[in-house]
Amino acid sequence: MEQDELADRLSESWHSVYEQSGRAIEWIGRTRRSARRLDGEADHLVLKLRRARNQARSLQQVSRSASTVGFFGLSQAGKSYLISALAAGESGKLETVLDGQRLDFVEHINPPGGGKEATGLVTRFTRTHHALISGFPLRLRLFSEVELVKIFVNSFFNDFNLEKIGFSFAGEQAEAAHQALNAMQIRARSERVAGVTEEDVVDLWDYLKERFPWTVASLEGDFLPRLVDLAPCLDPSDRAQLFAFLWGRIQGFTDLFLRLSGRLSALGYPQSVQAPLNALVEPASSGEGFVQRDSIMNVDMLERLGRSDDAPIDVLVLDDEAGGADGNGAVHSIARAELAALTAELTICLANAPVQSTFESVDLLDFPGYRGRLKHESLDHLETIAAQDGRSNPVAQLFLRGKVAYLFERYTDLQEMNVLVVCTASHKQSDVADVGPVLSGWIRRTQGELACQRANRPSGLIWAITMFDLKIADSLNKSEAMMEMVWEDLVKMTMLERFAQYDWMQEWSPDQPFDTTFLVRKPRMPVTFLTLDNGVEQRVNPASADALALMERTFCADALVNEHVAQPEQAWRSMLSLNDGGISRLSDYISRVAIRQHKLTRLAEQLERSLQDLVEGRLGPWFYHQGADEVQARKRIAQNVVDAIVPRARLLGELQTSLLLSDEVLQSLYMRSGLDSPAAKQDTDRPHEDGGSGSSPVDDGLGLGMGLDLFGDTSAGPAVEPVSPAVSGSDARFARAVVREWINHLRGIPENTRLASYLGLSRRTLEQIADELITGIARHDLESRLLVKVSRTEQVGTKRERLADRQALAVKAVLGDFVAWLGFDHTDPANTLPSRINPGHSVFARPDRIASGELPPVTDTAVDYGRIYLADWLVALGALIVGNAGHDAGREISAQLNAELGDILKSLKSARVEVA
Repeated sequence: MEQDELADRLSESWHSVYEQSGRAIEWIGRTRRSARRLDGEADHLVLKLRRARNQARSLQQVSRSASTVGFFGLSQAGKSYLISALAAGESGKLETVLDGQRLDFVEHINPPGGGKEATGLVTRFTRTHHALISGFPLRLRLFSEVELVKIFVNSFFNDFNLEKIGFSFAGEQAEAAHQALNAMQIRARSERVAGVTEEDVVDLWDYLKERFPWTVASLEGDFLPRLVDLAPCLDPSDRAQLFAFLWGRIQGFTDLFLRLSGRLSALGYPQSVQAPLNALVEPASSGEGFVQRDSIMNVDMLERLGRSDDAPIDVLVLDDEAGGADGNGAVHSIARAELAALTAELTICLANAPVQSTFESVDLLDFPGYRGRLKHESLDHLETIAAQDGRSNPVAQLFLRGKVAYLFERYTDLQEMNVLVVCTASHKQSDVADVGPVLSGWIRRTQGELACQRANRPSGLIWAITMFDLKIADSLNKSEAMMEMVWEDLVKMTMLERFAQYDWMQEWSPDQPFDTTFLVRKPRMPVTFLTLDNGVEQRVNPASADALALMERTFCADALVNEHVAQPEQAWRSMLSLNDGGISRLSDYISRVAIRQHKLTRLAEQLERSLQDLVEGRLGPWFYHQGADEVQARKRIAQNVVDAIVPRARLLGELQTSLLLSDEVLQSLYMRSGLDSPAAKQDTDRPHEDGGSGSSPVDDGLGLGMGLDLFGDTSAGPAVEPVSPAVSGSDARFARAVVREWINHLRGIPENTRLASYLGLSRRTLEQIADELITGIARHDLESRLLVKVSRTEQVGTKRERLADRQALAVKAVLGDFVAWLGFDHTDPANTLPSRINPGHSVFARPDRIASGELPPVTDTAVDYGRIYLADWLVALGALIVGNAGHDAGREISAQLNAELGDILKSLKSARVEVA
């Protein structure tokens, strides 16, 4: 399949995932009213489908876009040089033509830094020219409303010391948020309001969970789920009152958010706008050249936010960007500082073909460098700064830090670049300490989460150690012993001190550390170790030849260098090559890795995983296949699952532990079940109508045999004792919330690739285990058992805070018993299951009681109770699976609704793409 054809096919398939996931959400909304089991999983299932829609929406666009290389500068000067050297034309300049004017990006457009990063947006260099309206030659990509929320959240969590401040989402904040949600529930409109969708809020939820997991965990039970439903139906000002809880309700943040989100609303929420040339430069008064005056690229422009000295500028919004709100497009006036704040990306179309031909079809993204975080220790600090300096705008400064940090997160989350060059200076350590998690997220999405996955293609992560001439100049007079220390320190300073704790740095591919590292210097600069003639490098300075030879020898012999720099001798000599400085070797590698096929192959892998998750893991279990011999099918599933576990039987304890909920989750569920919210009452009181018709195996050292025969004359499964639960109250809410959360937890286990790799179980095996346990939970009516246990433990008049630990322990005992005995601890003694390894006994039979005064019988060999339990558990699992026959969730769904689900599944299956 040709690349363009593959790209189109992938884009269409991702669009199908987006559309069919939307259909599935609508189907769940109609079906859950008559299907109790579906209703129990519906909220979590819809959340997963919205995440699938977010991924599909992003990757549909990425599938059709060009290969893209991002440059992230822990070394700003080195990054700027690399981009110029790679993308410049024959003139050596990054030239563009805007409204008929030829401009040099470095000389005319890029703000002078004065030693600091001066830009506050991403610059895209491309040879793809877009049709632009005369008078508006600049294409600006804008943030969405939810992305503005992320920026303020990023600043709040990173620029304030929340521990010193004593801020927490629990306690008073949680109660205030709960009351605000109830108040906004009354104000919500019946129809959606433009600006925010349910998927947008789920995207915000995922951002919070990935970046600040421990801090926002308490929001996941009530606040965030209700926000998903409420925010799209609220006016922007009401939405802001709820979003404000995520940044500690700092009034300055809320005021600026309202200003910027209001401007987006006035523009019609476009994804991009076109702007005039004077947004960047104006003709010089002399009539020759251009000058920067009030450039929106300059970070200083943000200081004017909300001030009277901010000047307006016109922008053009086309109809397809604003949903047709302005007919064929309209000109809007906006304050320059507001436009600077809202702009995520500026596109620069290069006028000349790059000397490095690879970049004729590859876009380059220049990211502004991360800034140090402020770590304020008081929420009142902003007002103090403003009072001391009337010209200072502390909120704008915090917004800038949040924006710059979020920009890199944004492009990594959206997978807009398939190659990333990280630039670190050779002579100093970066003061940025929080890039690692973001970088790891990009690697996980675009390169692969596990070393074995990353081994399938060349590394898309490139480490460029820049300004190497400064390291050489500083080392010319050092002894051999000192040089050996220099190179070890270099690797530690530029790579390991900030990133050694990440597994990808230690093992990029199996048994191989990350080593895609290049040495780069800027050529034609006056240095003592090279001889130049009219700015052209001629030869190595003879006086420095011995020192350079010593450097090369010690560099190539260093152990850390050999671990993290591939082909160190080539890397060194390329860096010293005259009038090149290592740029050709770097360019050659990028040309091999930035090919579109690598990107499309990775997108196809992600598509297959998404479809597998939706078809087999999420929606498939609800579809009832009529006419199959279900008992025989269940037996096959049971045998396959047990056969997969037997070689890893020593890890059964780890598997069982992973199936359980944590104490913290159970305590949180208990506390939330006491809240008197409309959503909580509806959750327990809703009536239901009757429905219609990877790694190396662990050796089998336990002697279970590789083919444990599950089925002889055993019964299909334990009989179930009916228990009649109560239907309302906080105890019922708690019991139901536990079952829902446990089911959601089980559904998520197959997604944990690290756990699967450790256990040595395939994703499909884990999905089958989860499916059967969930069916068993429903069949054994575990919710009723939980309610009985909780009711017995509850104490009238005792504060819930005092009971949380006790109730969590009681509930965990019930869950643990079910995992440990698989329902055979509550069965009728007459309906037990014979053990396959302990003849004459039932599974999980207790040892014979020893009467008082008697001695236990002594046999020739010790009884291996661990081995007996493992075998009994596997036999019980097989019986549970077979006993689930006839109890599938799809049985409670009507034939018509079942057929609709079948059509959705058929459409998803047809979206699969085969890559040769």
